[in-house]
Amino acid sequence: MVYSDASEKEIQQEIGHHLKTLKQGFAEFLATLQSEPNPEPPEKTYSPLLAAACRYKHWGFKEEKEFRIVAVPSSSEAVNELRRQRGDSVKEKPKEHFMRSCTAVPYINLFEGLTYSPAKRLPIRRILIGPHPEKEKRKTEIQILLNQLGIRAEVSMSEIPYLGQ
Repeated sequence: MVYSDASEKEIQQEIGHHLKTLKQGFAEFLATLQSEPNPEPPEKTYSPLLAAACRYKHWGFKEEKEFRIVAVPSSSEAVNELRRQRGDSVKEKPKEHFMRSCTAVPYINLFEGLTYSPAKRLPIRRILIGPHPEKEKRKTEIQILLNQLGIRAEVSMSEIPYLGQ
């Protein structure tokens, strides 16, 4: 992550061409949806998405020292090519769902099984509890979970104020 106070003009100079490609690619994809119920993902948007959408975050969140993992859904051709190159070891991650405000929210569990095996444990050293009205309670719950999993990590709370949203 780049924590930046860059102006809109500076961001446009650096990644504006990526943003333009994203806008065009998604507009074409949405237009295709009207005539084709299951179109292929918009291939030309992958690189600009990786280069632009996940790069900047407001400097006020710098204390988070965030890392982001971008998991872009691949086209069937890309998956088939990986399978051809690597053999059948490439498996699609199953899509799961959780409920939020009576709506099913899809997600992919990227780290399933990694936190339980000591040989494959994620290198978690610190967990920062973000702004929340009950962040003390969340801190306690996270500490209990870490103890259950045998993970030694510092748990602290963000100084960013909760604004009620």
